[in-house]
Amino acid sequence: MANQAKAPYVTPNAWFNPSRRFVPHMQHVARVLASPLKGVYSTHIDSAQQFGRHWHDTYGFGFLEHGAQEWLSGRGIVRGYPGEVITTNPGEVHDGRPLGPPTRRWRIAYVDVDVMTTLTASERGHAEITSPVIKDPLLVRILQGLFARLERWNNRKTHASTSGGLQWP
Repeated sequence: MANQAKAPYVTPNAWFNPSRRFVPHMQHVARVLASPLKGVYSTHIDSAQQFGRHWHDTYGFGFLEHGAQEWLSGRGIVRGYPGEVITTNPGEVHDGRPLGPPTRRWRIAYVDVDVMTTLTASERGHAEITSPVIKDPLLVRILQGLFARLERWNNRKTHASTSGGLQWP
């Protein structure tokens, strides 16, 4: 029929499972922030979207600011709530959906495997974040400070100092 609406656009990337539909009217705002460290970046996402199965090539750790989220991963069914640290390991297949309120907001720092190996001085060459959810208010405050610094660093007019090196505010 000529008046029939077209099917919603399906985003062709790893974030969305092609069997799921991306619904344009649903809230989804994502910001990616650079960092002064090569191999480290962060995201700030506020979304009602359900994410199909996907994975990251990096370690991820951050916290939920608002709403709650449920996801299925190799570690089972996981639920995260505001003020909790949430994590993922490289190659860990997971999905994600709001739990309770229609949206949830979270911040995640992503760290390349080589950087994490250097930071943890892992002799085995592979570190693992063992808990998908960590209830630690002090760690959340530390992460809030990290994300605030990344925001300030990204909002500067230039990312290079006069000497050519990176400045960390």
